[in-house]
Amino acid sequence: MTGTAFFLVLSSAALHASWNLIAKKRRMTVAFFTALATVGWAWSSCLLVLRPPPSEFFGPPLALALFGVLVGQFLFAFGLGASYRRLDMSSAYPMINALPLPILAIASAVFGFGRSPSVAAALGMAAVFAGCLFIPLPSFSSLFGGKSPLRGLPFVLATACGTALYTIADSEGLRLLREALPAGDRNAILPLRWYSVRMAALVPVLWTVVLCMPSARADAADLWRRRDLSPFAAGLCSSLAYVLVIAAMGFVDNVAYVQAFRQLGLVIGFLEGVIVLRERVSVPKIAGLFLILAGLAAVAFSPAKL
Repeated sequence: MTGTAFFLVLSSAALHASWNLIAKKRRMTVAFFTALATVGWAWSSCLLVLRPPPSEFFGPPLALALFGVLVGQFLFAFGLGASYRRLDMSSAYPMINALPLPILAIASAVFGFGRSPSVAAALGMAAVFAGCLFIPLPSFSSLFGGKSPLRGLPFVLATACGTALYTIADSEGLRLLREALPAGDRNAILPLRWYSVRMAALVPVLWTVVLCMPSARADAADLWRRRDLSPFAAGLCSSLAYVLVIAAMGFVDNVAYVQAFRQLGLVIGFLEGVIVLRERVSVPKIAGLFLILAGLAAVAFSPAKL
């Protein structure tokens, strides 16, 4: 990995953690997430107009891929908001970002999306799950008595499942776009072109939901009345993080290294929660973070990587 690629990936990870910090402090709602997504739609729609997909791209397979994106994004937004209401960011953020990888690996093996994981990758997944159990604990003894500190885990799991679902749908949509384009048009901005298509489908649906929900309408009106720019700042960080990852892929020989080094965001998100939000640090939280990082490294660098 070149120095340029590392800088781009590190910047992307910092931006991703930053928009989660904004979402944690501001409170994730339907209106907040819709405003956030609108930022990505606003700049990517230009690309959709300038480089529209060919007519062969449109059809039932695309509709199915976009449906997967919509369901995955709604599940992600619901789970993220619920997780941040119940857990510290320094607990929730590492788990939310770590769990999709083993979920994707298991789904790939079960449904035939890729090769079966190696022993090292399987052990890495077990380490990730163990780390996710440790992170929310104030102490190791609290796992076996008193009020459960794991009450937020179902929502973390819902968020991770949403991420895994829209990742699979994005992969399928990208494949459809690649196959529909002539060979000479399959360049480095192909993922950005897919991003413009998926945002053009997602944002109108989100705004329809906002208009149909009285509480979401009231929240959106409140954001407008107070000129609250936090969801737009989060949207700028989120979409720019995506662009930087795409750019980094042009500076590496193996994109697996980009995905692996993106996990630096887990540490950045953890530190933002501890330093900015002044969240409590416990021995299980530190142990869980290291277990997650070790597990992700085992999966990412496994010779049978999916």
